[in-house]
Amino acid sequence: MVALALVSTCAIPLVRTPFLYMKRQTLALEEIQLHLESEKALGIIKEKLYANEIPWKDLESSQNKSLILNEDTLALSSLGATYLRTCRIKSVQIKDGKNEEIWAKVILEINFTQPRSKKKGKKFFHTLALCQKEIPLEAPGTK
Repeated sequence: MVALALVSTCAIPLVRTPFLYMKRQTLALEEIQLHLESEKALGIIKEKLYANEIPWKDLESSQNKSLILNEDTLALSSLGATYLRTCRIKSVQIKDGKNEEIWAKVILEINFTQPRSKKKGKKFFHTLALCQKEIPLEAPGTK
């Protein structure tokens, strides 16, 4: 009995450190995967902006943190964690340009929260510079 107590007293500190490192590595991996998913969401938003699926009028009137992508449940395969992803427009600054163009600085907030957890989620912010310009149908001097 005394031998078992001595072995467990010596073994527990030796085993605890690798488990702490593993937990830290898991959290770091989770953050990297969330950052990757945030970049994927940004790519989807850019594609929608390019295809005019998100109209310019929505950007001009979105000072109230409007939802830009539908809420989506995301499962991180290697960690088994599930997150709820929301993408909102945080702020828009619109400025007139020189050649009848309109510039907008759009700050996007991509938030990941765990549905049944009391932990705060992870937020990522991305800034986009967008330009709206009328393009003539014909080049000047050609007919």
